[in-house]
Amino acid sequence: MKKEGLKLMKNPSCAKQLIREELLKIRGKLSDSRKDQAAQNAYLQLSKKLIPYKNILSFYSMKSELNIHLLNQDLANEHRLLLPKIEETGLSAHKIT
Repeated sequence: MKKEGLKLMKNPSCAKQLIREELLKIRGKLSDSRKDQAAQNAYLQLSKKLIPYKNILSFYSMKSELNIHLLNQDLANEHRLLLPKIEETGLSAHKIT
Protein backbone atom coordinates (compact mmCIF):
# COMPACT_ATOMS: atom_id res chain seq x y z
CA MET A 1 0.00 0.00 0.00
CA LYS A 2 2.84 2.41 0.83
CA LYS A 3 4.51 1.82 -2.53
CA GLU A 4 1.24 2.47 -4.33
CA GLY A 5 0.74 5.71 -2.36
CA LEU A 6 4.23 6.91 -3.28
CA LYS A 7 3.64 5.99 -6.90
CA LEU A 8 0.42 8.03 -6.96
CA MET A 9 2.13 11.02 -5.35
CA LYS A 10 4.71 10.98 -8.14
CA ASN A 11 2.00 10.77 -10.82
CA PRO A 12 -0.86 13.18 -9.94
CA SER A 13 -2.75 12.51 -13.18
CA CYS A 14 -2.92 8.80 -12.32
CA ALA A 15 -4.15 9.62 -8.82
CA LYS A 16 -6.74 12.02 -10.21
CA GLN A 17 -8.06 9.35 -12.58
CA LEU A 18 -8.34 6.80 -9.76
CA ILE A 19 -10.24 9.31 -7.62
CA ARG A 20 -12.60 10.07 -10.52
CA GLU A 21 -13.29 6.37 -11.02
CA GLU A 22 -13.96 5.85 -7.30
CA LEU A 23 -16.35 8.83 -7.14
CA LEU A 24 -18.15 7.56 -10.23
CA LYS A 25 -18.70 4.21 -8.51
CA ILE A 26 -20.00 5.93 -5.35
CA ARG A 27 -22.38 8.18 -7.29
CA GLY A 28 -23.59 5.17 -9.28
CA LYS A 29 -24.69 3.46 -6.07
CA LEU A 30 -26.85 6.38 -4.92
CA SER A 31 -30.62 5.97 -5.14
CA ASP A 32 -32.60 8.19 -7.48
CA SER A 33 -34.30 9.86 -4.52
CA ARG A 34 -30.91 10.69 -2.96
CA LYS A 35 -29.67 12.11 -6.27
CA ASP A 36 -32.83 14.24 -6.54
CA GLN A 37 -32.37 15.45 -2.95
CA ALA A 38 -28.75 16.39 -3.64
CA ALA A 39 -29.74 18.25 -6.81
CA GLN A 40 -32.44 20.18 -4.94
CA ASN A 41 -30.04 21.07 -2.10
CA ALA A 42 -27.41 22.23 -4.58
CA TYR A 43 -30.00 24.33 -6.39
CA LEU A 44 -31.20 26.02 -3.19
CA GLN A 45 -27.70 26.75 -1.90
CA LEU A 46 -26.12 27.83 -5.18
CA SER A 47 -29.00 30.00 -6.36
CA LYS A 48 -28.67 32.09 -3.18
CA LYS A 49 -24.89 32.36 -3.39
CA LEU A 50 -24.92 33.34 -7.07
CA ILE A 51 -27.31 36.29 -6.67
CA PRO A 52 -24.62 39.01 -6.58
CA TYR A 53 -22.87 37.85 -9.75
CA LYS A 54 -23.70 39.23 -13.19
CA ASN A 55 -22.58 36.13 -15.15
CA ILE A 56 -22.00 32.53 -14.09
CA LEU A 57 -19.76 30.09 -15.96
CA SER A 58 -21.34 26.69 -15.47
CA PHE A 59 -21.33 23.29 -17.17
CA TYR A 60 -23.82 20.85 -18.62
CA SER A 61 -24.02 18.03 -16.10
CA MET A 62 -23.73 14.48 -17.38
CA LYS A 63 -25.94 11.64 -16.16
CA SER A 64 -23.34 10.47 -13.63
CA GLU A 65 -22.91 13.98 -12.18
CA LEU A 66 -24.99 16.12 -9.86
CA ASN A 67 -27.94 17.42 -11.87
CA ILE A 68 -27.72 21.22 -12.14
CA HIS A 69 -30.10 21.62 -15.07
CA LEU A 70 -32.66 23.56 -13.00
CA LEU A 71 -30.00 26.04 -11.85
CA ASN A 72 -28.72 26.44 -15.42
CA GLN A 73 -32.27 26.98 -16.66
CA ASP A 74 -32.85 29.77 -14.14
CA LEU A 75 -29.52 31.39 -15.01
CA ALA A 76 -30.36 31.22 -18.72
CA ASN A 77 -33.78 32.78 -18.10
CA GLU A 78 -31.99 35.60 -16.25
CA HIS A 79 -29.45 35.95 -19.11
CA ARG A 80 -26.57 35.16 -16.72
CA LEU A 81 -25.53 31.70 -17.90
CA LEU A 82 -22.23 31.10 -19.66
CA LEU A 83 -21.28 27.63 -20.90
CA PRO A 84 -17.92 26.49 -22.25
CA LYS A 85 -17.69 25.77 -25.96
CA ILE A 86 -14.90 23.88 -27.71
CA GLU A 87 -13.52 25.83 -30.65
CA GLU A 88 -10.48 25.43 -32.89
CA THR A 89 -8.35 27.56 -30.59
CA GLY A 90 -9.57 25.92 -27.36
CA LEU A 91 -12.38 26.63 -24.93
CA SER A 92 -14.38 29.81 -24.85
CA ALA A 93 -17.35 30.96 -22.76
CA HIS A 94 -20.63 31.52 -24.58
CA LYS A 95 -23.58 33.39 -23.12
CA ILE A 96 -26.81 31.39 -23.22
CA THR A 97 -30.00 33.38 -23.77
